[in-house]
Amino acid sequence: MSSNRFFIQRFVLVIAFLGILFTFMIGARPLSAPDEGRYTEIAREMVESGDYVTPRLNGVKYFEKPPLMYWMTSLSLKIWGVDEAAMRFWPALLGLLGCMGLFFVAGRLYGVQAATWSTLALGTNLLYYAHTRLLILDMAVSTWITLGLFSFFMATREEKCGERRWYLGGFFVMMALAVLTKGLIGAVLPGCVILLWALVCRDLTPIKLAFTPWGVALFFLIATPWHILAAQRNPEFLHFYFIHEHFERYLTTAHSRYQPFWFFIPIIAVGWMPWSAFLIVPLKDAFVKLGEAAKGRVDASGKNALFFTLWFAFVFLFFSFSKSKLIPYILCVFPPMALLVGPFLATPHPSLSLLRRQAVALSFTCFLIAVAVPIALFTQDLLASRELQPLWLSIVLVMALAGAGSLVMRAYWPGLRALSVLISCFLLPLLNASWHLLEGRSIKPLAEIINAHIRPQDRVVAHDRYYQDLPPYIGQRVIVTNWKGELTFGMGVEDVSAWMMPQEAFAQLYHQGGRFYIVSRKTSAEHLKKIGLTDLKVLGETEQDVLLVGGD
Repeated sequence: MSSNRFFIQRFVLVIAFLGILFTFMIGARPLSAPDEGRYTEIAREMVESGDYVTPRLNGVKYFEKPPLMYWMTSLSLKIWGVDEAAMRFWPALLGLLGCMGLFFVAGRLYGVQAATWSTLALGTNLLYYAHTRLLILDMAVSTWITLGLFSFFMATREEKCGERRWYLGGFFVMMALAVLTKGLIGAVLPGCVILLWALVCRDLTPIKLAFTPWGVALFFLIATPWHILAAQRNPEFLHFYFIHEHFERYLTTAHSRYQPFWFFIPIIAVGWMPWSAFLIVPLKDAFVKLGEAAKGRVDASGKNALFFTLWFAFVFLFFSFSKSKLIPYILCVFPPMALLVGPFLATPHPSLSLLRRQAVALSFTCFLIAVAVPIALFTQDLLASRELQPLWLSIVLVMALAGAGSLVMRAYWPGLRALSVLISCFLLPLLNASWHLLEGRSIKPLAEIINAHIRPQDRVVAHDRYYQDLPPYIGQRVIVTNWKGELTFGMGVEDVSAWMMPQEAFAQLYHQGGRFYIVSRKTSAEHLKKIGLTDLKVLGETEQDVLLVGGD
């Protein structure tokens, strides 16, 4: 069998496996609150209004992020409507595209076996898998940056002008899409990685390629039109979007998302499970080569690894220094990590001492999961949940057996690698099955009751908070009382008092007549009686929330 045919067959096999894994039961759980509800609603309002320039959340201007993911979600809405699987189509597809790009580059550099293990390690780790099933922006921006840096790296290796031009074109397009997904980091992160690589290697060629005139023009042609239109239609846009949402978010604690510098270290260790045990050796070797390169000792193969080491190190440090940290930010270090780990996993015959160390590390990882899961549930008062008991008991049993099995196979390298894949195939579907039980915040059950009773003239109210997943499930904007939150800026630039109001104003509206469906925390529902709403009846409830109905 020719090498190209073998490469294609293995590529199809691995990507098909991951495609099934990413899409299996993808629509089984309700939209996660607040994020999936928010991004679905912004897209729904774009489709409803026909305005794809000014994003709005519950009718209020919302400039925290650029619109590319909203546009993509709008397309899903037009085709399938508000459906959980449809809303998660793009994250799953983008996660798969990232894996496809990784397989291609790893295969070109290190061969089919390394490409296989790199891609499996990326697609079956806990954090990456979770983000293929979550409608937020981070999988999208991570994939655009990944494909962009892969394209740039391949352009530096390509001697044929025609093929180099295609790779460079891909790089500039991907950077522009990243900017349209999550702002300036879409260009800043790739640009800094390339700059550092050129400086460490003492080679200005990458910088020259990164500033290819036609490529820069292509980047601005794609990335700037929306920014110009948004600024023309919304005079307040530029300051809020660039200063508040970029510089203040990174440099200050204004967004109340401060975490310590070391925050992402445990996130990577846990998020990379069950492959965490295989990280130590390749990362240590990568940073040894980085030290040698800093001293001027770098060969061609070392230069390749150096690119991915700098990618991992810079992005990790960039977000570690940020005053605003969230778990998904670190997702875009996972592809270069996978590319560094893949060749190590593909090693045909490691030394016996290395095998034993890896077996112990994998065993420790398994036992850690077995112990950590019930402890984590206990801290959240979920350990006694009847719905969760079969799940966590299964995890404890299987992880304990896997931990023991890894010690038994301490001299059998293929067995250790295969065991990690099997652990992923067991853990990841369980994660999906238990996700909505762990969150417990979905308003969908109450929204379904509203849909069964509501008349065209009736109004829906979110009392004392904004339930982000309520509007997409009922297909309309809601009245929000006593809450501003992330809509504070938008509420200050135009009059939205007809549906964003204090509870006293809502009490006046209520007594003017009409039927109102009111969703409230149970702890806040008593406040409604204090403002004169004494005829409310309970129509439904969840563990935390209650649906009340009142009026004509």
